[in-house]
Amino acid sequence: MKKFILLLAMVISISQIKAQIMPSARYYYFPKFDSTQKEWEFMNNTMFNSEFLFTWGSYMNEKDRSFRLNGIVEVLKTSNSSVFINLSNELNANTLNDVSFNPRTTSWEENIGYIYNAEGYQLLLGGFHRCKHEVDNSDVPAGDEPDPTYNPEKRIIILSGFRGGVAKEFNISSDFTNKSQSDIEFYGYSADLRTPKVNTEIDWDKLVSTWRFTTRFDYNVIKNFNLYTRANTALYFMNSIEQTYQLELGFFFKGKASAWEVYLLHEKSFDELAFLIPNTTRFTGLGVRLRTNDAF
Repeated sequence: MKKFILLLAMVISISQIKAQIMPSARYYYFPKFDSTQKEWEFMNNTMFNSEFLFTWGSYMNEKDRSFRLNGIVEVLKTSNSSVFINLSNELNANTLNDVSFNPRTTSWEENIGYIYNAEGYQLLLGGFHRCKHEVDNSDVPAGDEPDPTYNPEKRIIILSGFRGGVAKEFNISSDFTNKSQSDIEFYGYSADLRTPKVNTEIDWDKLVSTWRFTTRFDYNVIKNFNLYTRANTALYFMNSIEQTYQLELGFFFKGKASAWEVYLLHEKSFDELAFLIPNTTRFTGLGVRLRTNDAF
């Protein structure tokens, strides 16, 4: 009971932590190392998850539905090192058409990274590429009837760069654990391409770096069943310093080969990317995630 109260206290204490916008933002990779392994292994493991999120309260209902796919391949692995590839995709939709599913934006992300295990601390170096695009932007954002006065808009965001970070797993007790990760990104190329062109205070092509922190607490209630909370925080250094946040609270059920997570989520972003002009959006949602047991 005391440990459960401690978990709730930690949920409350991190309720203002902020998160980064990217398809892989809700996941982090903790490889399991075997100190007895002597040689490099090729294509040692593949990990995968998918999730569907129902939300309410987002700006202009642009994130009423969200679908994500995320996968990791361990390309090379030894007793204390791992080379991996991470691929992620996200689709966001509003419900403002006759089938209550109107796709609006999609984004994808490719990562390649190297992790070195230094006495329990996992050190990360890697590179990434991210893109955001419109979906069906020739149609009006809301409804199914053609509007002759509507002029299609387009906004493409591209981010490419490299990052470094450190992660650590803490065993607070036999049934209470924490995984935390902090990393910083630098961008070799960033673009915020808008049609028609507009001038705004927030412009992603002025993004220089991002600092991010992720933490997750798990409390084992019974065998193969956990309560958990996860939070992300990020600072974006562009022509101004911007923030986003995310808090997730849910339960985790582990089967023989895969696991389910059902969760409540609250998120805030300084830029709803479906529009040319940045607008702050906040939303709350209910999500379901299916993943392999050893993924994240």
